[in-house]
Amino acid sequence: MRSIKEQEEIVEEAFRCMERTAEAAEAKMDEWDILRDKEQKQFEAWRVEHRILSEMKEKQERLEAAGWKVIDVDEFLGLSESEMTLVNMKVKNMKKEKNND
Repeated sequence: MRSIKEQEEIVEEAFRCMERTAEAAEAKMDEWDILRDKEQKQFEAWRVEHRILSEMKEKQERLEAAGWKVIDVDEFLGLSESEMTLVNMKVKNMKKEKNND
């Protein structure tokens, strides 16, 4: 038979173990909350992008039905492939600089 002191130590260790388990569960729940929030933001961004692309497609179809021709920037400006690559690089650099500010 165990002494009262030994029994108290066992109970204290059990409580410490339960606290560690609770802390670990809480940390995991926090991770899940962060992941859920990230996924919700990604889904919302996808929905917005999808809606914008759908609206652009509908607008293009309406313009073409009205007799307009929809073309790309390079075709409109008469740019070669290498010139368009240069333009795209400059746009990317400008976006990076804007994000760094």
